[in-house]
Amino acid sequence: MAEPLIVSIDWGGSKAAGIILNPVTGSCRKVESPSPNLRLAKEEAVEKTLWALLSDLGQGKSLHLFVGAAGARPEHDQERIRSALSRLGILPERLQVIPDYLGNLAAGAGGCFIIMCQPHIEMRSSSLPV
Repeated sequence: MAEPLIVSIDWGGSKAAGIILNPVTGSCRKVESPSPNLRLAKEEAVEKTLWALLSDLGQGKSLHLFVGAAGARPEHDQERIRSALSRLGILPERLQVIPDYLGNLAAGAGGCFIIMCQPHIEMRSSSLPV
C-alpha cells in the first residue's frame, strides 16, 4: 500500500505556503515558494511553483492535494494544476482547488494547519504540532 500524504497549499499572489502531512507517522513539515496569482499565471509559472513545493515527495506516495488559491476558478484551475502535475510526473490520487476565502488556511498563525474539503465544500481545519 502506498504511503499517504496530505498536502494543503495556500496559493497567494506572491507566495504559496502549505504543509505536507503523513497521517500514518504524524510527521508534518512546512513548504513555501514564490508564486504568481494562479488566475494570471502562465503554465510554466504554475509548473515552477508546484515543482518547488512538491519535488521532494519521492515515489510510492498516495498524494491528496488541497489548494486554496486567490482568485481560483475551481474547475478550470483544478484542470490546470492536474495538467501541470502530470507534466512533472506527479499524479495525485485526489486534487481539489477552491478559492482561498473558502479555506481560510490561517497562514502564519504559529501552527501547522490543514484544510479538508468535503464534497459540498464544507470546510474543516485541524491544528497539528510542527
